[in-house]
Amino acid sequence: VLPLALGWGEGAQSRVAMGVAVVGGLTLSTFLTLYVVPAIYLLISSESKNITHEQNYPVEV
Repeated sequence: VLPLALGWGEGAQSRVAMGVAVVGGLTLSTFLTLYVVPAIYLLISSESKNITHEQNYPVEV
């Protein structure tokens, strides 16, 4: 895929856009999978823990 993105070889100039799109998509999906999804999971997990902890404590009057 990298030769497509860099434009190596004969007639590769017409396929450069496709190569750049594939490399960009792979890079973006890897970033999302490794960093963004776990971060969102941690946020949701911590919020659900806060909600359940607040409901378990009795209110003092």
